[in-house]
Amino acid sequence: MMVSFLVVFSSLTPWASWGLNRFDSQPWPFISSSLYIILFYRPRVLSGALLGFGLLLLFSVIMAVLISSDATMFLRLRSIVGYMSIFTVMTAFIEIVRRSGFPLKQIVFVNLLWLLVALVELVNPRIVSFISAQRTTLDRGVTSLAAEPTFFAVFLIFVSWLLLLSNNYKWTWLVSIMIFLNASALVLLSQSSMGFLYLMVVCCVVGLYQISRLRVSTLRWGFSLVLIISVVAVIAIGAESSRLSRLLSLSQTVSPIEIIRSDASINDRVGHVVFSIHGALDNYLLPGGLDSFGEKRADLIMAYEGFFWYGGTGDKIMSWLGSFIYELGLLGVFALYFLYRSMMVRCDKLRRYELFLMFTLLLGAIPIAFSVVPLCFACFVLSAYPNAKVSSN
Repeated sequence: MMVSFLVVFSSLTPWASWGLNRFDSQPWPFISSSLYIILFYRPRVLSGALLGFGLLLLFSVIMAVLISSDATMFLRLRSIVGYMSIFTVMTAFIEIVRRSGFPLKQIVFVNLLWLLVALVELVNPRIVSFISAQRTTLDRGVTSLAAEPTFFAVFLIFVSWLLLLSNNYKWTWLVSIMIFLNASALVLLSQSSMGFLYLMVVCCVVGLYQISRLRVSTLRWGFSLVLIISVVAVIAIGAESSRLSRLLSLSQTVSPIEIIRSDASINDRVGHVVFSIHGALDNYLLPGGLDSFGEKRADLIMAYEGFFWYGGTGDKIMSWLGSFIYELGLLGVFALYFLYRSMMVRCDKLRRYELFLMFTLLLGAIPIAFSVVPLCFACFVLSAYPNAKVSSN
């Protein structure tokens, strides 16, 4: 049906405006998922924990908006839409999968669209600029349908995870090919240092999980990942002009701490994680609101003796978890707890590793409005119900 198609398509293209506006995040996932819930919602969809998450999230966002006296109306609306889209997209996708099965073909199609647009951007960046607002420079990688190369890399990682969740981590030729293409695009096209770091985090957590299982049948999983990473890393190192290649070369001579200090992009993003968590604790977990982060960052930056040197003084937090904890305070922490409980219906070793990896990645520069995240959340919830039609179509 058309509405379910719009939910999935808009959720997989959260930065694409298609020439309708110049915002760097779009309301379409929230609008389409809310419309789907209004038209097709059934009370059986929501568990108590998920309903608690939605209500507490709404209350905490309203509180954050009300205490933000200096925030513009646009910022208030953007925050409400961004936060509430987590709940609406998650709920709508749960019902879509239960009704029609997992939309694997649609997700593969949108994934290929991202890769095609990235290749077109190599030839003529102006063709892509009308699709989404771009924040990049000539010496960085391509953005595709995202606002900047890092977000392109983040999309590639999460859509690959979504593809694996479609069949409970059973590797098919289609999924294997798509993940190889995504890993190659992450390194060669996005050239994002943060994206490569996220990829390494994924490999480390997956490796730890496989070691903990100690089963021969899982060697294919680990071998596939090692093969993918090895191939794209060799290609990247061979591309001497790439920014990622320069960082890989630098990592052979200096410590990771020095790389964080010297690379502007990494320095800025790690700083947002540190300042948002430190700022929340400095506020005693009282809600910081939408308009105080820049001031709090300026107050705390001297404590780090110049280590964090890059970035502006704006109030936007480049960390999914950091935004939750700083802007919403203790109420946001409680909302996250209900979200966690809704996904822990199936409480086993795999789920614990999945959520550890998920929330580790969400510490990074992932926007609240990045709607592929709630799609993954929905899959976590659905995996606990054997009667749900989660097999791929």
